[in-house]
Amino acid sequence: MMISLYNAVGVLFCYLWLIVLVFDDDIGVAYKKKHCELVEGFIKAGHYPIQAVESLEEVEVVGGIDISSSKNSNDFVVMAFSVFEYPSMRPLAIFDDIAVITEPYITDYLAIREAAPVAEFVNRVLAEHPHLRPDVILCDGNGQFHIRRCGLACHIGALTGIATVGVAKNLNLSLLKAAGADDDVLKATDKLIANVSSQSSDGYIPFDVILPVLMNVTRLGGSRVPVYVSAGYGIELDLATTLVISTAKNRICEPIRSADLHSREKVREYFDN
Repeated sequence: MMISLYNAVGVLFCYLWLIVLVFDDDIGVAYKKKHCELVEGFIKAGHYPIQAVESLEEVEVVGGIDISSSKNSNDFVVMAFSVFEYPSMRPLAIFDDIAVITEPYITDYLAIREAAPVAEFVNRVLAEHPHLRPDVILCDGNGQFHIRRCGLACHIGALTGIATVGVAKNLNLSLLKAAGADDDVLKATDKLIANVSSQSSDGYIPFDVILPVLMNVTRLGGSRVPVYVSAGYGIELDLATTLVISTAKNRICEPIRSADLHSREKVREYFDN
């Protein structure tokens, strides 16, 4: 009887092990997604302490974050964190760090891969240089203009306790698809973007094609190719957009541009030489 029981347990264990082997990746990805969504629930509920910003007068230092990956392997990256005096936009410092990020890219879940290493990097830098703590960090990516209204910039703000803004170079189409965008919505989107591009000076138009408004289509630095600004954590959308415009000399605002150029240079130096 005991032998039969042991055999049954052994067979069951083998079946379970086979299931894990076959579906291991799917189970792991599903777990990561659920954990990310749980964290986002706390972020959207405001449970993370934040150094909120309510006016430009409160901003004296602005930071910028960007990541560049090696051409040989996306897992090898350089993170760069720039710091500028505001409103003069005088560069104060720039820092970089190498990381090996093994988390996978999952569509609409970029925070799973990048939020923790970026936030840990920023927190480590500021622990060593507290006088350089920015009032706002501008992030290359989306904030609340996201399929779950909690993009990478929101995560970084929550994990650093610093107000954040998402500045995306490309329009996040996932949100439009999730909203069931039809041809009329897509045409309205194209028209709105064209209106911003045709402006004679820098400025923005609220992206009211879908409601509520979570993003401003924004023209920077005289460029006719807009960027897409959304509030991250601890700052309102219009204030965030005004801040971004005031930090730009080119299409990409200076804090992010500086971090981008620096991280690319270091990737070539460390990995792709």
